[in-house]
Amino acid sequence: MALWQSLVTWSRRPLANNPAAKILAFLLAFGVWFFVQGQQVMEVKTLVRVEYRWPDQLALSEPAPPQIRLSANGPRSLVRGLANRDIRVLVDMSGATAGVQSVEFQGRQFEGLPQGVEVVSTIPSSIQVDLVRSVSRKVKVQPATVGRVADGYHLADVVLVPSEVEVRGPANVLASLDALHTDGIAIDGLRKDFTAEVGLNVGRGINVQIESSRISAQVRVVPDTDVREFTEVPVLVADKLWEAQVERVAVQLKGPLEAIQAIGEEQVALVVRLPENISRSQKSVVVGPERDASIRYEVLRPGDDIELVQVVPQRFVIERIR
Repeated sequence: MALWQSLVTWSRRPLANNPAAKILAFLLAFGVWFFVQGQQVMEVKTLVRVEYRWPDQLALSEPAPPQIRLSANGPRSLVRGLANRDIRVLVDMSGATAGVQSVEFQGRQFEGLPQGVEVVSTIPSSIQVDLVRSVSRKVKVQPATVGRVADGYHLADVVLVPSEVEVRGPANVLASLDALHTDGIAIDGLRKDFTAEVGLNVGRGINVQIESSRISAQVRVVPDTDVREFTEVPVLVADKLWEAQVERVAVQLKGPLEAIQAIGEEQVALVVRLPENISRSQKSVVVGPERDASIRYEVLRPGDDIELVQVVPQRFVIERIR
């Protein structure tokens, strides 16, 4: 501070004939102040990633914390950027035996800390872990969906590939683990099938290792269907020499909700088609979709996805008029 005051006092002396010297004095004073500020020691706290190594045949009965809080001090210029650094600590417990073990964090080497920064403390300073026998088994995977498909459609199925995964973990945990769920599969507003890759959602407190955490989800969406009745459907005979004794019939059609609702009354008709070898002397025949029917009829309706449910009456007579 004394140096700063001296420089400021000196810079205020009359320098009318040498303004460059005055500017240089200010710059020098600022540089000294900036250097002093950067060398001030301060303490900061930041999160540190913990990497563990456990014995191959043992596993944790409950998960260990993936992060701890670190307090460190050092020059301001070094510690103020610690929050943006990837700082980690390796905890090698590969030689541990089954049972309760103590893991100490204090005194370990923290990778990613700059030279000149010292560790003050960690929170927690240590933890207790219980190592138990590790086993492997296969469990089913179940889909978890988020949202609702579009109005007029419904979710038909979600096929997962693979449908089960190999997991490894504590014997007591896997004994009660029936299935794992995927991460949420977004289906909101969906109108058609799609395939997506999703992850597995391992619930909190379930400490398992998964052979493959990526699942292919094949989502199938189908339109809602509806049955609609048309009561005034005209009966048309393809051969002008013949006519039906009924002019109109009732027809029930089934199909996708949107498509079935969009059909106009004028778009539906029943057409009787005569075989070429029909007897000229025949006055009347039975018409129907049955195999034994002399003549078949066809209901014309828009769209290949529209299905004929029934015609009333299903059987009727046509007559030769000429």
